[in-house]
Amino acid sequence: MLFGKKIKTQYKETLRILTITQQYETIFLRTKKQTDMSMMDDRQIDFCERLRSTERDGVEEVIGWLGAAGFFKAPASTRFHLSHKGGLVEHSLNVCDVAMHLREMMISMDGKLTPALPVDSVVIAALLHDVCTPFCVVELKNEFFTERNN
Repeated sequence: MLFGKKIKTQYKETLRILTITQQYETIFLRTKKQTDMSMMDDRQIDFCERLRSTERDGVEEVIGWLGAAGFFKAPASTRFHLSHKGGLVEHSLNVCDVAMHLREMMISMDGKLTPALPVDSVVIAALLHDVCTPFCVVELKNEFFTERNN
């Protein structure tokens, strides 16, 4: 039963962290200037550096494809969290931060999990979890985004 309690506690902590992240994205980001292009560039650089840190083959090709697909300009959402140009990169970085925190928390609870949670895999999964989002939105003349009519 101890293992079951550990999982339940871990699940509750995961939900708490995800809720905090969502609140951060919804509340805090509305208060800061979202059109600052230098910040977007910094986020894009941070995203690429984290992806490169995995030292996986083909990373440069993936980064090039993401740029061509519009990933770095896309919003995370069309109407909700981070629904501004570059919001998807910001969201992906936030998810990566939470995922790395959860990884550390899980390993601290059970050190045997370390080989099952390699840093590079966590980084890749977190950064690329919404990789198809740019295909769900189109950029309009006024640089706001809307869902593509299918």
